[in-house]
Amino acid sequence: MKLIARVWEMQPRGVLHVHPVVGYGSGREMAGARCYLDLLATLAPQYGFGFVHHQAGKVKPQPAENAAAYLSSYFVKGSGRKLAIWESVTSAAMPRSIVHVSADLTQATRCTMRNLRLMRALHFVWGAAPPLQEVHLVGRFLDEFAGNVTLIREPGLRRGPPASSDRRET
Repeated sequence: MKLIARVWEMQPRGVLHVHPVVGYGSGREMAGARCYLDLLATLAPQYGFGFVHHQAGKVKPQPAENAAAYLSSYFVKGSGRKLAIWESVTSAAMPRSIVHVSADLTQATRCTMRNLRLMRALHFVWGAAPPLQEVHLVGRFLDEFAGNVTLIREPGLRRGPPASSDRRET
């Protein structure tokens, strides 16, 4: 079983709740996920975990996009009975790392905070919006020549997101 992501939530009643995201595409991943849930349910009373949804039918596999949309709801206020992110992170009971994303996933997608910040800088400086794989390569180039490279802003480039007519087709 491969843990893809883990998101912690502070429930309004003051109890921590975790959402593990595991691979579920192959038969082996399905068996691993089922074993993980069953073992978690067995060990929950011993470690004070509370109730674990583990019966077949209670936990439903979802496409990656649906799982991401569901988990992102923990970062916005007004999503049903969920606390706002600032309410969760200021709780002393909350773990240091609220969201964990597998290194395998970030290496495959190159979607890291560092690359997203560099992408924003490249857009601001050059008006460019390269894919994350290319942004990662630009970052490696800048690291290699640190102190010897200066990003020069193109004259006349306006600040802000590109107009709809300026956007590249993907």
